[in-house]
This record gives sequence, structure tokens and C-alpha cells, in this order.
Amino acid sequence: MHKGKLTMNKLLIISLLFFASNISFTQKVLSKEEILDELARIEKLYKRKDYVEKLEWSIDSVTKLFYDSLKNKNIDTIGIFVEYLPGYISNDTCDQDQSPKKCFIHWLKNDKYYSTVLTQFCDYKIKTIKSSTIIDYYRNSRDDLKNEKIPPCISSGEIDENGQFSIAAYFIDHEPNYTIFCKIANDSILIRFNESDFEYQESLFYKDNRSLKTYSWYKLIKNQIGIE
Repeated sequence: MHKGKLTMNKLLIISLLFFASNISFTQKVLSKEEILDELARIEKLYKRKDYVEKLEWSIDSVTKLFYDSLKNKNIDTIGIFVEYLPGYISNDTCDQDQSPKKCFIHWLKNDKYYSTVLTQFCDYKIKTIKSSTIIDYYRNSRDDLKNEKIPPCISSGEIDENGQFSIAAYFIDHEPNYTIFCKIANDSILIRFNESDFEYQESLFYKDNRSLKTYSWYKLIKNQIGIE
């Protein structure tokens, strides 16, 4: 699929201000660990207790119908990888003209792996595959994957003399983003991230993120399904 960007990627630097947990209000540049501690505190403070990440937020209605059809057939081992390209133009007739989304689905039935690809306007043929990196990697590394967090692209963080926590965070306009979902029986995981989380070298967490099992999983999946 040939892809062209609808608009140029633009790097935005913003500062987010929060009251810090520190009692001492002398200005301080924070280490990576301290930044993560503050982000975790803020997430815990503002995240609703009933908040649950939903697969429906990352897939379209076509994929949702297919996923539900698998569950209705009592298939309980399913893996989904979503590539979404906001602001891109595709000349593939199976894609919507702008911001194409492609969903790769693997599932296990009667000890055989199956796969297909769904887009906005086309359903690809179902085929058998020898293995599924979406499912197999999760089966072998689920505890590590569930305990990982992917820090965003942050170049610095500090607490000022007024006790406010601020970060310089990078957001790239119109960049690829991805979702990995895997369900094995009653156990499941949903991970969403942007390409820059692993590729933007100016981030304090660039090396840390690329050492995550999530990154290894992501690269192995892309290698199997054949996308760059």
C-alpha cells in the first residue's frame, strides 16, 4: 500500500502543570524515575475507578462484528493488531482515502491458527498460519507485558518554587498509532501506543521503551504480518 501524508508531521512541545506531591517547594529538575513517580501519582488521582480500556475504541464496526462472530463460535483465543494512520492518504481501494486503518486478526480453533485482515472496504481471505506472534508471545510473557508501562515522549521535568510539576512533552501531529489486543480464555490485554513512543530519540525514555517486552512484541508482530 502506498501511503502519503496528508499533512507534515509537526512536533509540538507543551508544558503540563500539576501540584507536586513534594512538600519542599525549591525548584528542582527531576530524574526519569521522579518523573514517572509524579505521572503515576497524577494518573491515580484523576483516573476513574470504573475506567476500563475498551477494544471498541481502537477498532471499527467491521472488525467489531468479526470479533463478536468469533466469540459467538466459542473461540476464546484471539489476537488483534491495529495499524491506524491518521492524516495519511492511501491509494489502496480497500482503504478509506484518508486516515486508513488496517486490523490484523489471529485466532486459534481446534489447535490450528487462522488469520485475516480487515479494512474499511475489504475483507481479506481467511488463511491458516503456523503460529501467531500476537497470541504466542502474550501466552509466554503475559505477566511482564501486564506490568509494563510505556512512558510518553518527554524531554524534561521539574518542580518549580510554587510546587508545580511540569514536563516538556512531545506530540507529533498525524503519526501512526497502534493497538495490540490479545484474549486467551478469560485473560486479556489491551495496549495502545504511538510510533514516536519507540522511535523519538530525544525522549528521556527512548532506550527504556525500546527495552520493553512490548516493543519486542510489536516488532515481531510487524515482521510476521509484513508491514514496515
